Amino acid sequence: MGGARPSFIYRLSIGLAHRALPFAARFDKKLARGLDARSGVTERLAAWARAHRDPNRPLLWVHASSVGEGLQAKPVLEAVRAEAPHWQLAYTFFSPSAERLARTLPVDVTDYLPLDRPADVRSVLDALQPAALVFSKLDVWPELTLAASRRGVKLGLISATVAILAGAGIYEARQASQLREQVQTLQQQQFGQIRQLQQERDGATNRLASLAEEITKIKSDSTELLKLRSEVGRQRKELNSDEMRIASGVMGNTQRLKHYFDQTPNAKTPELQFLIKEEWVTTAAGSLIKTYGVNTEKAYRHSASWLRGRADFIAGGMFRDALTKYKEINSGQFPADLNELKPYFERTKNRPDSDVAIENVDEIFQRWQIIPAAQVKSMIAGGDMVITQKAPVDDIFDDRVVIGNGVLQRSIAITLTR
Repeated sequence: MGGARPSFIYRLSIGLAHRALPFAARFDKKLARGLDARSGVTERLAAWARAHRDPNRPLLWVHASSVGEGLQAKPVLEAVRAEAPHWQLAYTFFSPSAERLARTLPVDVTDYLPLDRPADVRSVLDALQPAALVFSKLDVWPELTLAASRRGVKLGLISATVAILAGAGIYEARQASQLREQVQTLQQQQFGQIRQLQQERDGATNRLASLAEEITKIKSDSTELLKLRSEVGRQRKELNSDEMRIASGVMGNTQRLKHYFDQTPNAKTPELQFLIKEEWVTTAAGSLIKTYGVNTEKAYRHSASWLRGRADFIAGGMFRDALTKYKEINSGQFPADLNELKPYFERTKNRPDSDVAIENVDEIFQRWQIIPAAQVKSMIAGGDMVITQKAPVDDIFDDRVVIGNGVLQRSIAITLTR
């Protein structure tokens, strides 16, 4: 891209949009929330950089527009954190709806993306000094992209979800892989639908703003005023109806999953306490429960397994932190007994529930073991000894989590066929 810069028209449009945002925010609470939260973002990122940016470590900056794009970026961030723990990770987002998801990601700093203006872009690049900048899907900003390129920053784009299939030879494993593909396809469709509804909402919001301006201009004409008020009410009703339909379906699946765990106690694990509400809702949004043509039992098993896998991955991060503290005190030695890590086992600090007490610690430790790393096929977490689960709850759908120098996660079905 060399010395390329955005066009004059683009920069002019961004400037005009920045001036118009406070007015538009009067008619849209979500826009107002994002505008307020974005205030001071360059100063916040600069303050973090002054306190925590290590110039001797490379930094990967990942940007995703909203929740759907963030969910696609999430496994990439988790993989980088596990495979390259020396990298610092920064994550930015555009939509206020992505705030809660951002707080659950394994990154060093997260905040809103500043507006795509030269001064703001220059300030953030000076502060973060990224080695690489990756956009999730379509939210690519010209000013930021070209400025990063001029500085020699490597650019990347996440545009698809990679599905790993189990090897042939186990019939049930193949069925599990097919169901995973169906889930991923449905998730992409649902996120696309949600994204489309958000775009329709934004368009309707703009129309509402125009109608409100017309109402102000023709207050003296009572007949036209009544017509415009009726149109405003109709569009608001349509927006509320779409949102209620989506919310009702997601909350229904959430309640069905919780009822499934209540009715199937063998499916529950003590690590499920580490999941926050957003992770339950995300799973429910992509679940195939109540979907025509899908085996209901396997749909429940798959969704329950996803929740257990996420909870075990969080627990794996807690074991990794406890192991790090133990080694610091014991000259880098790996513990002979897993119970030696109990004094250091605590919730992850960067999650919303970090202050909540851990329940059933003994039951958690009974599910995990220390084994030689060579016993775990196709997963290299670093070191001669690793920590992993003793046995899966569901040997077709569940994931194996392995803790060494990093935290790795992979389908049990895949590790058994390799």
